[in-house]
Amino acid sequence: MFTQSTPTKPRSKGASTSNEDINNNTVEVRSYTYRPQFLHIRASFDQSLSAFTMPIPTLNLLNPGTRRPLEVSALVFNAQRDKVLLLQRIHEPNTWEVPSFSIFEGEKSALHAVVRTVHQCSGQIVRKITRGVGYYEYESSPPWPPCRRYCFVAEVDHPEEEEVALWLEIYQSFAWVTVEEVNEEKYGRDKTALDFHAPALRWIIQKAFRVLREQQEEEEEEEREREEEEEEEAEREEECVE
Repeated sequence: MFTQSTPTKPRSKGASTSNEDINNNTVEVRSYTYRPQFLHIRASFDQSLSAFTMPIPTLNLLNPGTRRPLEVSALVFNAQRDKVLLLQRIHEPNTWEVPSFSIFEGEKSALHAVVRTVHQCSGQIVRKITRGVGYYEYESSPPWPPCRRYCFVAEVDHPEEEEVALWLEIYQSFAWVTVEEVNEEKYGRDKTALDFHAPALRWIIQKAFRVLREQQEEEEEEEREREEEEEEEAEREEECVE
């Protein structure tokens, strides 16, 4: 189902090559982007996302009544996981979104598109796609049907807040915002308005914050259990010595 071939330069700007593979919960992306730049990125993904390794034609069949191509969005958080990256569009100056773009013709899967989209929009390198947080739709120009965006949480290399290289043909600014700012739809000291690309995007971002909080709580609980096990093991060793 998943084959490799020698990458060739796309016939049109932004088209992807076919030298991409999926193996051991890892996607390998080798494609051109709109910057333009040739990428070679290897990223892992959580087992729960295996369904999104299906070929794009199959994914299209599962989404009748929506505009083609389908799109993907990536929710990128800072190192502390308490702020999410938002990008401000040029052509809609007051509109904000997370890194998002269409799935290219020829891309192997939606997960490949996530890796390529993040680098294309913000210059960041995805190392793991950790969660899916649903999808949202937004209206497109008549007579086109609504467009659907599948949304994923993605971990990147060096998620420091200054590590953003905007795709300047599409975006004019970026901001790292907290869940409280998302809830208020205002950010920064001057309370700048956050006009989201689509109303449902706000809900998606809130869901991603909840997912990360639950994940952190699980990790903390696992850490406590490990510490308790280590303490019990140490006590048993001491008893044996005595």
